Amino acid sequence: MAAAAKNKGKGKSPAKARSPLMIDGLSKEEMSEEQMEEHVARLQKELERAKKERNYSQLERDKMYSLMENTQREIEKVKAEQKNTNERMEEDERSHRAKIKEGNYHTCDPPQVYKQKVKHVLCEHQNLMSELEAKAAASAEATQKEQEVIEAEIRAEKEAITVDLQDVESEKLALEIELQKHNEEVTKVKDIGKQQHADVLAKYEEKMVLTPQELENIRKTQISERQQYWDNQMAALKDEHSRAVTEWDVVIARIKQDADLNLSLKAQIKDLKMKQRENKTEVTQVLLENKYFDEALSKLEKKITETEKKTKTFISEMFSGNTVEQMRTQTLEDLKSKTEALEQEVWKLEQQRDELQRTLNQKLQEVQQEGNEKILPLENEVKTLSERLETTQAQVASATSASNADPAALDDLLKDVEEQLDTANNTIRMLQMEKAERSEAREDFPSFGAKLGAPGVAEEDLVRSVEGLTPPKNKGKGKKPAKARSPVLINGLTKEEMSKEQMEDHAAQLREELDREREERNYFQLERDKMYSFMEIARRELEEVKAELRITDKVIEENERRHQCELKVYKQKVKHVLCEHQNLMSELEAKAAASAEATQKEQEVIEAEIRAEKEAITVDLQDVESEKLALEILLNTVEQMRTQTLEDLKSKTEALEQEVWKLEQQRDELQRTLNQKLQEVQQEGNEKILPLENEVKTLSERLETTQAQVASATSASNADPAALDDLLKDVEEQLDTANNTIRMLQMEKAERSEAREDLQMFVSRPKPAIAKEEFVRSVESLT
Repeated sequence: MAAAAKNKGKGKSPAKARSPLMIDGLSKEEMSEEQMEEHVARLQKELERAKKERNYSQLERDKMYSLMENTQREIEKVKAEQKNTNERMEEDERSHRAKIKEGNYHTCDPPQVYKQKVKHVLCEHQNLMSELEAKAAASAEATQKEQEVIEAEIRAEKEAITVDLQDVESEKLALEIELQKHNEEVTKVKDIGKQQHADVLAKYEEKMVLTPQELENIRKTQISERQQYWDNQMAALKDEHSRAVTEWDVVIARIKQDADLNLSLKAQIKDLKMKQRENKTEVTQVLLENKYFDEALSKLEKKITETEKKTKTFISEMFSGNTVEQMRTQTLEDLKSKTEALEQEVWKLEQQRDELQRTLNQKLQEVQQEGNEKILPLENEVKTLSERLETTQAQVASATSASNADPAALDDLLKDVEEQLDTANNTIRMLQMEKAERSEAREDFPSFGAKLGAPGVAEEDLVRSVEGLTPPKNKGKGKKPAKARSPVLINGLTKEEMSKEQMEDHAAQLREELDREREERNYFQLERDKMYSFMEIARRELEEVKAELRITDKVIEENERRHQCELKVYKQKVKHVLCEHQNLMSELEAKAAASAEATQKEQEVIEAEIRAEKEAITVDLQDVESEKLALEILLNTVEQMRTQTLEDLKSKTEALEQEVWKLEQQRDELQRTLNQKLQEVQQEGNEKILPLENEVKTLSERLETTQAQVASATSASNADPAALDDLLKDVEEQLDTANNTIRMLQMEKAERSEAREDLQMFVSRPKPAIAKEEFVRSVESLT
């Protein structure tokens, strides 16, 4: 108040003559431009600060006016409520007196009214008792009838169940008989299949034994025939050779006498050499053809061995073990592989679940930390708002105690204050609500984490729920970068462009504005002080009104207590009558309950016996049905196995027959080809031997002719003995060469015959017994 009085006095004092201004101990003329600029900047800052204070005080004044209006409205409401309470009290008194008068008007006090009520209650009690007894008798008869009906139904159900049991037992016997017949048929089919299998095996084993024997007998007969033929030929050739040798001995004795035939013999020898060379070329061609045939034979033998191996493996797989056991083993292996794959998938899913649980726990902790970080500033805001409320209440109290204001203004001020209090309370409630929601979300985290163990929770749902729990992050809280300040313009000029006089004028303007702002600030402060005083007065009036209201409330409470004491006496009497009524009702209910319990126990015993019998019958029925199902499943499985085995046997026998037929065809084809090749080789050998034999015959004929010529020559002329000796030597040399060629041809012939015999032996042997080394040796011998 003293400061306000000072400000008031200052505002009303007359203006004095201005002395020359001193700025920092210097006049305007003594200051430099830089000092003036600094002084102007300082004045601008002071002016801005004064404007802010003026605005703040103006805002405080407006708030106080709004508070006063609110308080005035609330005072009016309180007065209206006081009037309403007074009118309500008067009406209550009138109604109470009217009730008492009505009791006197009917010439009976309030206790007599309650006695009449008690009699009415007793009549109602007797009526209820009679009704209850009648209902109990009717209910007992109804329960007995229902029990008889239920017993009849249960007996009928029992008879029906016994009939069903007999039917099921007969069906069971029929199924067992069918099973026995089926087993007998299965055994018969198995025996027939085994016999057929044994017959087929024996038949083809006999064929496999007989065919090589037949082939070997044929080979032996052919070899014996060929050996006899070649032996005859060799004997004939040897006889001819021996005869030729003897003849040549005679010729040699006579050649000494023949010298003239030397030239003709040399020409003949040259012709023989040419023929020999031609024979050699033919021999090489025959050898190449033999090689080609050997390669073809080796390929055919390889194919035969492969086919035999395939047939043996197929037969061994077919008849080594039961197909049913193989099927079982295959199914077991498939199931094991499936179980292993499923275990791996389960292990992977458990790993994913553990990883999700870890990530969720981390996210939960992060969310809790963020929630705590966001709850702390809310609590601080609540504290700051409560402190502000306390300060505003203290200011209002100081203002009301300091000054005496108009009651209407004080009412407005109080209303404004209460409105501010309401807004502050609303903000506090909102903050408390947010805090409660955050705490609920924090409490929901453990239950949300427990959802991880549940099997039906999907990964996407968990992620969504976690995202829903995480509060949105605050955006835009970061500090913006400070903008570069633009140069200050004063009347369209910068500080550097202004002259000293302009700066002085600008400083004077700033001082005037500063003084004006200070005056306005002081005015607003005075108004604020007045408002505080009005607020205090309004507060006192409010307290007085509230005290009056409290007194009226106390009076109302005393009247209500008195009325209640009067009513309690009559209520106790009514309660006593009601207690007697309730005791009688409880006795009747106890009797009815005991009789109902007895009947219920008897009924429960009967029902328990019937249920036990029914359960035993149902259990028997279930056992019979399970046995029936098992028998049906067995029959189905046995039929399926039988059909499968029959189909497998049929398919395998057909495949075996087809393969055997193919093998026989291949064997026949191979035999045909071998016979053809043997015939071709024999023909070629015969064709090549015939010219040799012809040549031998021609040579022998020529020898005879030469011997005759030599004999004739020796007898005709007596030649020189030296020339005869030379001629004889030449003839002997030619004879030696001819003998050598004949021996070579005989050796080749013998080798050819041996090769043919080896080839026939090779073909006639059983194929699996032939080793690789023997095959190579036979081929080498052939080439």
